[in-house]
Amino acid sequence: MPNQATQHYRVSKVASMLGLHKSTVYRLVASGALEGIRVGGSICIPADAYDTYLQQCEQAAVTAAATEVA
Repeated sequence: MPNQATQHYRVSKVASMLGLHKSTVYRLVASGALEGIRVGGSICIPADAYDTYLQQCEQAAVTAAATEVA
């Protein structure tokens, strides 16, 4: 079976993509809301964990919007 490399992002890249400060991304990782992997002295965010986090945020926004309308 071939070994497929999983794409990872650095905290600074995730912060830029989400429009957040790096410290906010570190807090998301520390709280468990966003999966992070420690590699040496750095934290990397797997691309699939980033995608999952975005989906959860979108779902929460849809739920909140539906609640406001009701």
